[in-house]
Amino acid sequence: MINDLKSRLLLLATVLLAPTSVQAAGIQSQTSFQNLSDIPKQIFDVLINFLPAVATIYLAIAGYRYITSQGNPEQIEKAKKNLTYAVVGVIVAYSAFLIIRLVGNQLGFGLSL
Repeated sequence: MINDLKSRLLLLATVLLAPTSVQAAGIQSQTSFQNLSDIPKQIFDVLINFLPAVATIYLAIAGYRYITSQGNPEQIEKAKKNLTYAVVGVIVAYSAFLIIRLVGNQLGFGLSL
């Protein structure tokens, strides 16, 4: 599990940092890294952009489970829990993003909302 997490983090870092190495070949980069503090901002921006897609998938799965429960109380309860967890997860994720941005602005990192 640790190796899987390490490989995913390495892949994410490679994807985010790869465009900056292209500048050496004379190709204009799409990224705007000016210093090291821009990297976490870029990571948060990417993650927050994936959040609606992930939330939509989880909401669709919960809705599908609710529709296909066919009146089975256990299945209906599972679907309701899935829906609740998806909504709470979105609220927690956006709240964490907002807190990180507000604290970053107060500490002078210049993270714009």
